[in-house]
Amino acid sequence: MDNKRVISLCLNNCYGIKSMKETIEFGNENNTSMIYASNGVMKTSLSKTLDRLSRGEYPKDEVFGKQTSFSVSYSNLVDHTNLPTTGTLENVFVIHSLDNTNDFAKSSSSLLVNEEARTKFIAIHKQINEAINAFKASLKKRLGTDCWGQLKAFIDRNIYQTKNDESLIISLSSFLENVNLNKYEKCKYKDLFNNHTDKLFNNSDFVKNVNEYTTLYNKLLSESEVFSEKGFDPQNADSILEQLKKTNFFEANHKVIFNNDETNIIKSEKEFKKILTEEKKRILSEDLIIEKFSGIEKLLSNANTRKFRDIIKANPEYIPLLVSRDTLEKDFWLYILNDFSEEVSVINKIIQENEKTLIKIREEALNDTTEWQKVVAEYNDRFHVPFELVISNKEDVILNLDLPIVDFKYKDNITGEETIKNYDSLQNILSNGEKRALYFLNIIFKIEALKKESEQKLLIFDDIADSFDYKNKYAIIQYIKEISNEQNFDVLILTHNYDFYRTLSSRIPINRENSFIARINNDNSVTFNNQNRGTETLYLGNIFKVWIKAFSSHKNEMIMTASITFFRNLLEYRYTKDTTHYDTLTSLLHIKKETNQITWNNILPIVQELVPELPKEAGSDALGNKLVIDSIFENADKAVRDSSSAQSNLENKVVLAMAIRLKAEKRALDILGLPYSDKKGNQTYELYKDVKKSGYSLSNGEREMFEQVMIMTPEHLHLNSFMFEPLIDTSIDSLIDLYEKCKNHQGEEAVTS
Repeated sequence: MDNKRVISLCLNNCYGIKSMKETIEFGNENNTSMIYASNGVMKTSLSKTLDRLSRGEYPKDEVFGKQTSFSVSYSNLVDHTNLPTTGTLENVFVIHSLDNTNDFAKSSSSLLVNEEARTKFIAIHKQINEAINAFKASLKKRLGTDCWGQLKAFIDRNIYQTKNDESLIISLSSFLENVNLNKYEKCKYKDLFNNHTDKLFNNSDFVKNVNEYTTLYNKLLSESEVFSEKGFDPQNADSILEQLKKTNFFEANHKVIFNNDETNIIKSEKEFKKILTEEKKRILSEDLIIEKFSGIEKLLSNANTRKFRDIIKANPEYIPLLVSRDTLEKDFWLYILNDFSEEVSVINKIIQENEKTLIKIREEALNDTTEWQKVVAEYNDRFHVPFELVISNKEDVILNLDLPIVDFKYKDNITGEETIKNYDSLQNILSNGEKRALYFLNIIFKIEALKKESEQKLLIFDDIADSFDYKNKYAIIQYIKEISNEQNFDVLILTHNYDFYRTLSSRIPINRENSFIARINNDNSVTFNNQNRGTETLYLGNIFKVWIKAFSSHKNEMIMTASITFFRNLLEYRYTKDTTHYDTLTSLLHIKKETNQITWNNILPIVQELVPELPKEAGSDALGNKLVIDSIFENADKAVRDSSSAQSNLENKVVLAMAIRLKAEKRALDILGLPYSDKKGNQTYELYKDVKKSGYSLSNGEREMFEQVMIMTPEHLHLNSFMFEPLIDTSIDSLIDLYEKCKNHQGEEAVTS
């Protein structure tokens, strides 16, 4: 195995990706990477592109239909001019967050029997199946059409309920011990057995006429000097004549005597045949026989039974067999299969010779603790779902290579009552989270099957834990961690959930150089960034430690400005009677009397009180005398300029939210003719109410601005460790748009109606 593997991505107009040229390196000590991409950046587009390539299909631009080009490599090269002969990006598997396909059967079948036993089992059945398929082909050629299904249906009804082709062959071996009565050389199966003739066999008048004809026919045979109703009928006589001919009986000067009458000695085949034909003709020419046949023939006058009528008319010896469909069909199959008795015998011998081995494999498989059972036990232990998985056809999976039928057992923990549900019925029972947990079992089956293969593989997980409850989400993380320890797996995780991104980083863990943030640049190209490459911040540790350190050097004014919201919340949680510091910081989130007077030198003592570890010399005259409100607006403007290169930076979003609310309140105060406000609680909302009561005619744009401010900004300004990850997930674009709206409404003339 190579020490390093690289996935190289060069994409143009692939779904939502305008252009991308990136590489991700995997090594044996670092085989897991992850990419965080906020909504709309590239995550879904990348997973769709790789998924299509892994299935031998081309990515495309679904919106504008622009020309697509791509070059993607992982152990092989795929581009728009050089698809491999297999048509797939080999050894790359994309696992989506949710797929409604019920693929448990295919995913789990290889885990139900140990590989050595399955290999031996397959080899035996391959030999048997090849012989059976050759027999099927010969039978089809003999009949001119495929009647295997009809033969199986006849055997199932009359001999033995067969499970598969092998058990059918075994049944045929015993079936062929019987002897046929008639010849069907020129008869087609479909002319004798079809929907129209089936109705005849169920017609009481038809059956009555057949029985009467047969009774009379047997009576005439008993009165015949040549034939007998006890066995030597015209059909058997023809068979005897045929055997005498084949064995050169008469050429050996043998003779035939009828009824021990030595005056009537048959010395030749021709003479024997003449006697049989004349006697048969005499019997069938009897008036009563002709009358009974006419009764049968009348019931065959329909156009749909004309061919059947012609066959019966040409072969009246068939009539005694018409008492039932199965009687006639039995004789038909005995005649046809007589030519294949040797082939059936050979196949049956192969089956019998391997029977003991197959029984042993079956017993071992049924008693073995299979990989399937281990997977299910592990799943039931880790995941919180209200059911237990069971295989309802386990023996058939082992014996007949059938796909497993996966059912789900529910148990009432109080009453002990149990019930079985299938996959389709679960869709109306399970919650969305439970459906996703069920889907992940499908993924486990697929991955466990892939473990059996030796090639290096790249597994791409696309937001696999999206919408899971916490218990199941951490179970997924634990499973991914175990997968990442497999030497023949490289793992790439795509997510738009920053909480999941941080959790993976700490739990697996994933090296920082393999932790990426995807961003869209000003030219709409997509690039990846990590801690080593610069630009965007990776909040993989404690974000607030990073923010606090910014005060010790005053090197990052953006973070210092954003952290005002955090320190204000810390003061709020302390429940101190003295609210001076809290009020000071609140004056930087609302327009208060002292808002335009607070400098950074006023803020530093508050921070040092909250964080005594900060060096006292952390202040600087250059920044210390600067008004904090100026820093807020300056850094908000900077966040607008830097939006394409710092889309996920939390501090940029928080500062924008601070500036937005201050601008909105400034506009409300201008309308009301006030320099500041001393309202308690949600001052922005209260000012907006006052504006609406003031008689000022709000434009649609202003009304929309105020309402968006109250919806979008609170989460950013009441910052704590439990909800900062969702703020990273939100797009910065909406905050930039709202900030620009707030700026545009500043200075407008306030006219009341």
